[in-house]
Amino acid sequence: TLTWHAQIGANTTSTWSADRLSYGDSTPGTVTLNSVGSGNIGAYCLPTTYTGTLPNSGWSDAFTTTLDTTQWVDASSGNASITGSALKINAVAGVYRNIYTKNPFNFLDSTVSVKVTSVPGTTGEAWLQLRKNNGTPGGDLNNRLALWYYSPGNQLWMSDTTNGTETGNSLTYNSTTMKYWRITSTGTTVLWQYSSDGITWTTGRTKTITWDLSNVYSSLEVGTGGSVSNPKYATFDDFTYFKGPQARFYATTTGALANDVNLTIERGTGGASGSCTGFTPTSTVYTGTLAALPTTYTAGLDPLNLSATPQTTTYRITGTITPTSTKRSTTTITWQAQGP
Repeated sequence: TLTWHAQIGANTTSTWSADRLSYGDSTPGTVTLNSVGSGNIGAYCLPTTYTGTLPNSGWSDAFTTTLDTTQWVDASSGNASITGSALKINAVAGVYRNIYTKNPFNFLDSTVSVKVTSVPGTTGEAWLQLRKNNGTPGGDLNNRLALWYYSPGNQLWMSDTTNGTETGNSLTYNSTTMKYWRITSTGTTVLWQYSSDGITWTTGRTKTITWDLSNVYSSLEVGTGGSVSNPKYATFDDFTYFKGPQARFYATTTGALANDVNLTIERGTGGASGSCTGFTPTSTVYTGTLAALPTTYTAGLDPLNLSATPQTTTYRITGTITPTSTKRSTTTITWQAQGP
């Protein structure tokens, strides 16, 4: 029996059970545990809506009229402007221009995201960065996190720099599926993510960072290695620094069967209570044994930022069972939100 326990803080809870997670035959069997999740952060399509006021110590900027100088420092040498309710930064041959947050902030257990509505042409680059506060304006280029577009090769890079050494990986850039960029911290573990709609995110890279994430600046930047072709600018919109409640799920398992159960957990859309009909996966959040599922909130899977606006997501859990003898396990999976 799989007991699923959905919990939002001390508020609404709900449970369900899926038969045949205990598989006693000698022949390997496959059991699909049906779709999970609806409402704010529901479970098995049972509504578990958080209706209270959600704490959030972050802020956002939609770049609607003029640059908000209470939040930003303009280091663009006159190349940044608010145009058409978006931030436009011109690409100047051979140099880099940016705006950066006026005040450093705590990035631990937080996210920073931005909508990128256009990128520069040949040789151009567009950047979302987080830089360690080392006492210099805008932070330390030798210790930074970055999501950035590199025109040569049409690549979206996901990189980190530690003590001047940069590592990372890249994907072919798609302006539709990679319209939103996000860097997420779960403790010292950082996720580089992209999205077509700012709701459903795909993780392109994960790494544990050793320098201090609790005191950083963020910047939006455009640069070139030489002459740039049209468009000679990048545009950004809907910048958000979020440090509010995150929902994560983790498991408590008893019994010997847990090592014989391999799970794939996918996030997606669609699906109905008791059925995966209509479910469309958008990302895989876990592949491994039932026994290896995280056992604490701190290590919990798939951090989901919560807001006062109801959110809907669906999880599908598929389990493959290969027992060596008759065994039984009971698992309680808790989905919990904790605030800043």
